[in-house]
Amino acid sequence: ALGACGVAAIFTIQRRVLASEVKTRRKFSGGTKEVLMARLRTAMSDEQKHRLLYHMDALGLTASQRHDYEQKLSEMFLHLCNDDLIFRLPTQDEHAQALANVQSLEEREALIAGRTFMGIFDQDHDGTWEFHEFAETYLLLARATHGSVEANTDLLFQALDKNNDGVLQPSEIVAWYQRLYASGVLGGGPSNSAMREKTTHNMADYFMSHADANDDGKLTKSEVARAYT
Repeated sequence: ALGACGVAAIFTIQRRVLASEVKTRRKFSGGTKEVLMARLRTAMSDEQKHRLLYHMDALGLTASQRHDYEQKLSEMFLHLCNDDLIFRLPTQDEHAQALANVQSLEEREALIAGRTFMGIFDQDHDGTWEFHEFAETYLLLARATHGSVEANTDLLFQALDKNNDGVLQPSEIVAWYQRLYASGVLGGGPSNSAMREKTTHNMADYFMSHADANDDGKLTKSEVARAYT
């Protein structure tokens, strides 16, 4: 099923990226961190704040725990973002250049896995993370570990629905499987590129045939959610 090779793969990528990445922690002078954290909160719209509260409530957090969680997320994001409070993902050219400079297959797979995982947090696919995107995706990952079908479905759409039209096309599912093969997350597949191309299309066709309840050639969130259950 797509779920088994979808969100489970997101967690595999997450573990690989976080285990291998050494972050340079920002140094904050007195009061600077508190000012920046306040800027993160005020930059969010009411709807974005509501969504974060919704996910925290779904996790069963108390008011005190919600405050601590938001503090933790804010601090994590501040250690990642630039001074303009935005984290910019590597461009396609920068990613290609980095791949050209690696020496081993393991390094290549780690770079592709990193780009794939980072892209999941980019909800509007504009090449950057804003705090609300980072925080909501982090909370979705937390909910998904507790078996939330809604969170698993939302994560899958963030990863696959690149044009943000609210449905999954077969081509988007194929592209996801191809990224997982390239990152080494889907091991044991065919090494021949032509066979791998055929395999990814077969996998997408299999899931479409089981999840596309109305046979319209695309998947809605409700159809994917039913497939999870």
